[in-house]
Amino acid sequence: MKKSDIAAALDSGARRRAELLDESGGTCSSIEAAGRLGLSEQAVLERADNGHLIGLRSPPQRDVRFPVFQFSTESKGLILGLDKVLAELRSVPAIDAWAKCNFMLSPRDSLQGETPLTLLKEGQVKRVVELARAYAS
Repeated sequence: MKKSDIAAALDSGARRRAELLDESGGTCSSIEAAGRLGLSEQAVLERADNGHLIGLRSPPQRDVRFPVFQFSTESKGLILGLDKVLAELRSVPAIDAWAKCNFMLSPRDSLQGETPLTLLKEGQVKRVVELARAYAS
């Protein structure tokens, strides 16, 4: 494979990630995430580092952006059940923040084209946790 082919594939992947995030509401800063959760910025960054929040690091690994889809619109906190889903996903260290986003935002045939995020927002926590467990195994 030529360098130009690799660069094109990487660029395509980066565009798809940006599209997924944009379609789901975009991202916010650690300060904005702290406000949404009622926590300090340091606590938010620690939760991202520990896998309790999805925090996307961008080069040079200093800036962390938080996908908005993970926050509740009704109250301060995460969407109901996301903590349980993230617990399953963080059981496998190879599942990084981008893989977690991909899991949550990608339509699945087993869900008749719906995404795990859609089911989670509909209150189908147990089903999404089971999907996360299967994804992590």
